[in-house]
Amino acid sequence: MDAREWANISIERESTDGTICRESYDGKSCRYILGKPSKRGDNIIVIGANPSSANLAQTDPTMDNIVETVGRLGAKGYVVLNLYPARSGNPDLLPDEPDERVLDENLRAFADVLAKPYMRNANVWAAWGGLIKKRAYLAESLGRIV
Repeated sequence: MDAREWANISIERESTDGTICRESYDGKSCRYILGKPSKRGDNIIVIGANPSSANLAQTDPTMDNIVETVGRLGAKGYVVLNLYPARSGNPDLLPDEPDERVLDENLRAFADVLAKPYMRNANVWAAWGGLIKKRAYLAESLGRIV
């Protein structure tokens, strides 16, 4: 199934160590949230272009780099969100046009994270780099988020 079929269907899970993951029910199409926020504050919100394979059960090189950098910065927790939540290890394979239902679900994820009292004063790391130029809708999504 593709992202369009799972657009408004997401589930959030939490591991025993406090890591949270909201993704499409199939666990493959979309990932909206992944992180280990500190309920005491001192969090970083990381905004990437799109997620690759990391989830509650496995990490990936991007998440390893994020966790290492967050630790070096001295933050207590982090949450990773993306401009577009469709999973792809290769951004060139992102759809040419976004699915509006997927974008709407992604905006709900941002709103849910920002509504948490312990995330209100979080620092934001804009981690999309040059990938924001891969698809016009990535920059448009940023405009909707801010």
